[in-house]
Amino acid sequence: MIGFVFFLIYIKNPHTFFRGCINTKWNSYSGLSLGLFVFTPDENCKELQKYSNNSQEELARRSSMILVHEYGHAYQSFALGPFYLIPGICSLCWGRMKRYKKLREKYGVPYSFYWVENWANSWGEKVTKLPSIGQID
Repeated sequence: MIGFVFFLIYIKNPHTFFRGCINTKWNSYSGLSLGLFVFTPDENCKELQKYSNNSQEELARRSSMILVHEYGHAYQSFALGPFYLIPGICSLCWGRMKRYKKLREKYGVPYSFYWVENWANSWGEKVTKLPSIGQID
């Protein structure tokens, strides 16, 4: 339900279908998966290109890898049903809380080090046969 609400909030953004999910391009450098609704960076957003050496191609490459990762989270959601709430909250905390961001920076720990993120990368790559963000973070 929350995914559908986010979809409605970003209804004017570009949308595509990806393996049964609705992928919405948004003006954020990060991704988000809420069940069947996946949100990834919009490679056409000039503001986001500053994060990828002002290169639309690099941003598009990163966005497609984020899509595979977020699809892995969607797959977790499909498999776990309502129990996905636990890894979903863990993932949200790992990605958004300043405490964990500082720890990752201090110790040079990649984002995919955390079990939920590593699991999402593994499943996304296994199901899609495409590389995920874990390859470059």
